[in-house]
Amino acid sequence: YARWVVEVSKGEVTEEEKVALTTDVYFGYARNKGDGRFHHTFHQDILRLLKTGEVKHAFAAWHDGKVLPGCKNYAKEPGEKWATFEARLPELEHAFGFMDGAIVQYQNREAIHGTCRSFADIGVRMTHDIHEKHDFKGPWDNYGKESTDSRRKDVVSGAATINNAYAHAKHNAIRMSKPVDKGKNDARWRDYSADKYFHLYYRYGEDEDGKPLGDTHRDDDMLELAADKVPDLMASKHYEGGMTTAA
Repeated sequence: YARWVVEVSKGEVTEEEKVALTTDVYFGYARNKGDGRFHHTFHQDILRLLKTGEVKHAFAAWHDGKVLPGCKNYAKEPGEKWATFEARLPELEHAFGFMDGAIVQYQNREAIHGTCRSFADIGVRMTHDIHEKHDFKGPWDNYGKESTDSRRKDVVSGAATINNAYAHAKHNAIRMSKPVDKGKNDARWRDYSADKYFHLYYRYGEDEDGKPLGDTHRDDDMLELAADKVPDLMASKHYEGGMTTAA
């Protein structure tokens, strides 16, 4: 939809009608959240929720302050619960992901393995469009900042004690159950307008009590994505103004 944006810079006032993209925002929480296993497991749960109305791998998940069906701790998780959640894209067959070229998160053998097995797991083909590092830095990064600020403000004020990823997720599930209107003059948010917030927590690196998990990954919530070396994995990615040769 269109919103009117007013900017003041160096004494000059600029007014324009800016088209804003309405989008859902998914927040993923885990002790270890920077690798391909985390990102692909998280992505697969997002697609599964869109297609079926349930998650599968998350230990706990929330929307609008209520626990989502399918999460592993659904029966024991305190608070109000969704008995059913309507799938928003039940006919979803192909998903396109636009990622930067961060090697640890996206351009690695585990991420490629996850992309290839997505159709067998959830019936959705995935295509990853990989760009150069930091190419997708922009206004959407402020949603992650909002999650961190929500925790920090309440910890500093003494309103909350948050000492692990599970506590952070539960706190934000209530504190950030819905998007807050940032105002038409907030330039950080003018390109994107959040419609719904979702919060998903995974046991990875530590359990729900903050205790370290073993290195075998048998007790965590991540997909096992071990894979052989992928030839020419780094040979192709998009750059500003062009593209390298296709792998």
